[in-house]
Amino acid sequence: MVNQLSTSPLAEPPVHKKLDDMRILVVGSSGTIGSAVTKAFSERGQEVVEVTHSGGGLTVDLSDTALIKALYDTAGKLDAVVCAAGVAQFGPLEELSDADFAQSIENKLMGQVNLVRCGIGQVTEGGSFTLTSGGLSQKPAAATTAVSMVGAAVEAFAKGAAIDLESRYRVNVVSPGWVAESRMKIGLDPMPGIWARDLAEYNIDLIDGLQTGQIVQAEAVKQDGNPKIRRLSALQFLIACLSVLRSEIPSDSAVKTRPVSSSSEAKRNAIICSVVTSGILCLRSSGRSFSIRIRSSSRITLS
Repeated sequence: MVNQLSTSPLAEPPVHKKLDDMRILVVGSSGTIGSAVTKAFSERGQEVVEVTHSGGGLTVDLSDTALIKALYDTAGKLDAVVCAAGVAQFGPLEELSDADFAQSIENKLMGQVNLVRCGIGQVTEGGSFTLTSGGLSQKPAAATTAVSMVGAAVEAFAKGAAIDLESRYRVNVVSPGWVAESRMKIGLDPMPGIWARDLAEYNIDLIDGLQTGQIVQAEAVKQDGNPKIRRLSALQFLIACLSVLRSEIPSDSAVKTRPVSSSSEAKRNAIICSVVTSGILCLRSSGRSFSIRIRSSSRITLS
């Protein structure tokens, strides 16, 4: 694990762009992670230049260097770049073709490499590039050979580029684990995972900090939030527990229930609570289960 908050000894740019009044290019802004990153920066009053693979507005194909150069020419002055895009192929090694490996390298790896290369001189010096790899880079699983390979290469590139670009630009990587929304799309429970909105906080920290050459493992909600919000969330947590004990779910909440185990423990009218680090509270009572997400907006929603 990398110390997520430490400043890299490699470089501390003399001209450092703080988050105030920054113009940030977000590549992959329509995706699960990219849309959350875009929203997070917008909520902080930053100007976000959104880039997608297709559709209206600015578009880019990461596998085409000429299109990346054209993107920078069109985008104008930038203070930071975040890439939350890139395609890599899943599949057992013996089933992956040359084309599968080529696409993974050209898009997920070289697409991000070229975002940095082509951004030199286009992004204001003192700015930063934040790339995306993935938990499989360090913890491969079956049928992830190509994905793990290019993700690890992205991380190695960032470490080397940070040295070459010392005092001019910072280059970092966010390595997310399972994204909760992505798990739900394939029919899995959201946990263990990290909500995209919580994942976006890691991007904000890297852009607003002094780190460079860092690979940040983003598998759970950050623990250094606003203390005032935390106190309020704790209070709402207690209220939610009482609500479930009384079988009184707030009327303005969207609630979905599902059967739980018929074990003797579940049959007892006792509440089983487990709080996971991603801000999800799981409650079970009287044959029903509830997932409560504690949001930084100081409100608990039940689903």
